[in-house]
Amino acid sequence: MDYILELDHQWFLWLQEHCRGSWIDYFYALWRDKLFWTPLYLMLIFNLILIYRNQFWRCLILIILTITLSDQISSTLIKKTVKRARPCNEVNFNEQFEPIIQCSSAYSFPSSHACNHMALASLLWFSFATVLGTWTWLLFLWALSIGFAQIMVGVHFPVDVLAGSIIGLSVGWIISRWIKPLLFKV
Repeated sequence: MDYILELDHQWFLWLQEHCRGSWIDYFYALWRDKLFWTPLYLMLIFNLILIYRNQFWRCLILIILTITLSDQISSTLIKKTVKRARPCNEVNFNEQFEPIIQCSSAYSFPSSHACNHMALASLLWFSFATVLGTWTWLLFLWALSIGFAQIMVGVHFPVDVLAGSIIGLSVGWIISRWIKPLLFKV
């Protein structure tokens, strides 16, 4: 386990050294901000309304359930059990880089941003890809890029984002396989 944590620190510092710059730092901070993505969220909701019309509330229930479950698993259950400090809060480590955004006092493992965005991407892919279109797979890249931005702004280690993405993928898949059939009677 110590080896994995040391490797995680090294990956983090390598990314901080090789993937940062004044113009892209601004982009990382913007990219991971949920308000920045409001137009995408609204577009997805609008498309689901157009496609499902009277059954839209069922889609909305799935989305709310998925994000709530992924957030509670990552933030309430795992973070409070593991209690891993964020890179920007880790004593003696946080002096080796400059975070881009203000550092939260919350725990780091797993990344809830990565978990929630991957859960949404996974739910949309497994449940609605056939009706939303062939470009739905891009939601996975979107979710991964938000996780990457969390590393670059200095609030998560790579393993935090990887774990959050795996948990989110699992939650989205489970909801799409077990709950969606109950709501849509497929």
